[in-house]
Amino acid sequence: FQTRDIQEIEKHVFGTFADTFDPATACPHRIYQHWATEVDSSVYTTPVVFDVASDGVKDIVVPTFARHIELLDGPLGRNSPGFPFTFPNSVFYSSALIYDINRD
Repeated sequence: FQTRDIQEIEKHVFGTFADTFDPATACPHRIYQHWATEVDSSVYTTPVVFDVASDGVKDIVVPTFARHIELLDGPLGRNSPGFPFTFPNSVFYSSALIYDINRD
């Protein structure tokens, strides 16, 4: 590859050149990371954002690869009481499907 070829690939894949990329202005939506956390096992699926407790606060439902469902408090990233919930001898290969059975 020539240098110009690599630059064209960068521009096509990332929308800009790596040497001029500015993370402060790259996203027009101004997304900020407020917290980071760890869960009990590897995660191979997309977490689901949902108000599980119907309290007006979004929670994050995280199915882990090795038998756990984690429920994280959205604003703080902490485990919610009663979680992680364990399904013995199970693994999760897909995201959670949220459904309110009793419509509360």
